[in-house]
Amino acid sequence: MGNITRYRKIEHIDICLNEDVESKIPTGFSDIILIHKALPELCLDEINVETIFLGKKLKAPIIITGMTGGHPETVEINKALAYVAEKLKIGIGVGSQRAFK
Repeated sequence: MGNITRYRKIEHIDICLNEDVESKIPTGFSDIILIHKALPELCLDEINVETIFLGKKLKAPIIITGMTGGHPETVEINKALAYVAEKLKIGIGVGSQRAFK
């Protein structure tokens, strides 16, 4: 991976941490009203959202996708994402798998 790409990965993380990156465009969700319809015949303990993905059992059909590019300065972020994925038994993507030299 070139130096420009390495720098861009760190720059993206820095911007997200230190700049106002939230969109000012409304999502439209405030226009939606959900009508509560209880399902008393269901027992939460009996609901199973586990799935098999690529031969691995996941507790839920959720995959964390990291955007750090595996940059050496992002080790702590990647460790935290891996810890959460392991603890919750959900998947985690490994990105492009480009080797650093």
